[in-house]
Amino acid sequence: NYQGLASDGTQTFGVNHNGTIFTTSGLALGGTGAANTLDDYETGTFSPTVAGSSGLSTLTGYYVKIGNIVHVAYYSSSYTATAVGATVGNLPFTAATNGSVHYPFITSHNNWTPNSNGGYIGPNTNYARLIADGTLNTAIGVAGYPKYVMINATYAVA
Repeated sequence: NYQGLASDGTQTFGVNHNGTIFTTSGLALGGTGAANTLDDYETGTFSPTVAGSSGLSTLTGYYVKIGNIVHVAYYSSSYTATAVGATVGNLPFTAATNGSVHYPFITSHNNWTPNSNGGYIGPNTNYARLIADGTLNTAIGVAGYPKYVMINATYAVA
């Protein structure tokens, strides 16, 4: 085991016997500037909300965050909805405000009317908006069971 200590005795760096590296200010790769420093990694779950829906049997999403990029995955079965501009909300992090950048995603589903195969996460928001037939003004309707919706998205965080 090795420990690096600040002048006040606080541990700032360490390597333990199984190879785990600990650092308080990130790990610099290929340079010493902020742009070269990986300073965050986490995994977890989140509880999404789905506007304009009912009958959801699974409300758990999963995420991996590396630096300021997060990847989210969400699956729900037994989904019924009729909504204009349906959303999957309560994403674990708010999207970055990078001008008017929107982060697209692809959905997988069965028997939606009209066809919807994607959507986007807008700047400075924490929800994904589903798009039906290329427009926000068309209601997404689902009839019969079983229905499901799966969303996978990667976006920059604030």
